[in-house]
Amino acid sequence: MIELNELIISISVALTIPFLCYCCEIMYVWWPSVRETFKKEEPLTAAGQLARGIWLGFATNFIDNMYWMSAWFLTLLQHPVGVTMMLGGALFNIFFRQMGGILAAREHVIAASKLHDKLGAMRMHKYYWAAGLVVFIGLIASRFI
Repeated sequence: MIELNELIISISVALTIPFLCYCCEIMYVWWPSVRETFKKEEPLTAAGQLARGIWLGFATNFIDNMYWMSAWFLTLLQHPVGVTMMLGGALFNIFFRQMGGILAAREHVIAASKLHDKLGAMRMHKYYWAAGLVVFIGLIASRFI
């Protein structure tokens, strides 16, 4: 009989397949708009920023989900590489989940700010980074206590 954890992993892996397909489709349909943003020398329009944010978000999501689908699948098969991938997952997340998400989110915020004349909204960004730095320092400091 299948254990509950194995069932959950199987559902997660299975749902990742259509998500990856949607990521590919979204990257494909948005690519012409993204490509145009690199050809123009004038400042990006809100539509251009949004296109970049959408494309970047789904591209990094694709890579991140492919990694985790592989890790979970190999773990389900009790393959030793699955354990190695799980242990290295946090490092992988830094580049594709967190940094990719941050860059995509920034493009979305800039696009919305251009559309709604709220460029001052970006003044909050320094506080996002400060909050992250405080958490990082706290985590590192807690290791020495």
